[in-house]
Amino acid sequence: MILLSPEGWGNGLSATFGFIFGLVLGVWIVIKARKVKAKLLTFMGLNIIVAGFGWVGITLDFLSILITNNNLPNPGGWMGIINTMWAPLVLLISLYIGTELMIPKLKKYIVASFLIITVIFELFLFINPLGTFVFEDPIPPGSNLILIYTVTNSPINLLFYSFQFIGFFFCGFGYLIKCFKSIGVIKRKFLSLSIGYLLFLGSPIFSGLMSRTGISIPIVPSRLIMASGFLFFYFGLREAPAEKKKKEHYVTEVKVEESLFRLYERPLQISEEEVIFHRDRKICLVCKGSVIRVSYICPKCNALYCLNCSEVLSNQENMCWVCNEPLDESKPTRPHKIVYKDINGLKKKAE
Repeated sequence: MILLSPEGWGNGLSATFGFIFGLVLGVWIVIKARKVKAKLLTFMGLNIIVAGFGWVGITLDFLSILITNNNLPNPGGWMGIINTMWAPLVLLISLYIGTELMIPKLKKYIVASFLIITVIFELFLFINPLGTFVFEDPIPPGSNLILIYTVTNSPINLLFYSFQFIGFFFCGFGYLIKCFKSIGVIKRKFLSLSIGYLLFLGSPIFSGLMSRTGISIPIVPSRLIMASGFLFFYFGLREAPAEKKKKEHYVTEVKVEESLFRLYERPLQISEEEVIFHRDRKICLVCKGSVIRVSYICPKCNALYCLNCSEVLSNQENMCWVCNEPLDESKPTRPHKIVYKDINGLKKKAE
């Protein structure tokens, strides 16, 4: 007979859900990203998998109770290691994605710095787990999960909370600032990424701060909020073609990637009024983002592109969206494929 308490059930089920959800969603995103060759979306899928593994120790203890009615053996404090070792890896991958999107020129320096900090964190963790964690074994065994607390003044505790706050402000508010500076699809994607990190990292930070004031936050809703952040990560990074209705009901198959965002299907025709509007308002014709400094203007039709979209286009079809002139004379052009749609919405390649 299982003697697990209601607190143990809530702790175990929420951790198991977070672990399985992160693993399944992350693997699915990686597979999907590999098919469309979206590199940073692949990294986000890996990041979700790694974040889900943060609950693997609790999940194993929960399963041990369900199967044997006893807690999982914890020799040498290994459960503290397996629960905590993933934290710096989550931040490291998050910073890689965030710097690629927001400050790519500083990416190598920021990522290299935190790679060193990650190595230091793991060394402290593996060398002295018993001096880092306090374990509270349930009485009687199997009535609850093993509770793990981090020693307040330990280097691991200081680094762990530093990771959370850095990720919360850099990714959560960093993407939010980018959202305010963007428009259209890019704006919505940055907003989704911001919400994801504010939920995923904000929930444990808030729970930790409240616990220090003597207010206990239920662990189940806190973990569900964290896991919901995974969905916002995916919505922010998934391929999102913006299909527009045409008089003849057909669109093109060309998709443009702005760093990691898969954006619009190429419009069949762009009027001169649209070209003038985008150029006068300093708006990129492709991603609809604001062009503040560096840009590319087609020498034939004066269509305006941000530097990133012009580079992506030159590497793909290498044709101006308005006049079809090559963006880079040194590269071959690759005309886009036209896809017709019948009345049922089914796509058919043009002969």
